Amino acid sequence: MWPFWSTLFFLMLLNLGLSTMFGSMQGILTPLMDNFRVLGRHKTMLTVCSCILGFFIGLLFTQRSGNYFVTMFDDYSATLPLIIVVVFETVSVAWIYGADRFLDDVEVMLHWRPPVVYSYLWRYVGLLGMVGLLAASLLRMVFKRNHSDMLICCSESFLSLSMLKTVFAA
Repeated sequence: MWPFWSTLFFLMLLNLGLSTMFGSMQGILTPLMDNFRVLGRHKTMLTVCSCILGFFIGLLFTQRSGNYFVTMFDDYSATLPLIIVVVFETVSVAWIYGADRFLDDVEVMLHWRPPVVYSYLWRYVGLLGMVGLLAASLLRMVFKRNHSDMLICCSESFLSLSMLKTVFAA
């Protein structure tokens, strides 16, 4: 009975991965086709070319140095832009559009009004948390290499001082 369930499990994982990729590809292709009408007329060709390009970019991550590239993309291309986008979205919804107007829109859509605490969470807590996360990410990015060297130097100097104390105490 276990071969059936293991096959079913891996088919489920395959289905999950493929459905995620369909959504991701549509998130890339739809704005391209909306902004460039010429591409909209060749939807199939654009999809095939995008998949082939994604395949060749993905080959970069399957090499022996793939872990290095995954780490580099994770550290420098994924975290910071996403946090910046979230900060601007929070500012635009909570402050420019207005959190109270947004609550009114949610009430129209859901037919019940969310608690007023959401307005304060969007205005202050969420924005403060995202700005703090942005600052921490920037500091980590700037001081990542120097900080580790500094920690090594501090630990070595502390170790050498404690060894000197031990030598002179004896």
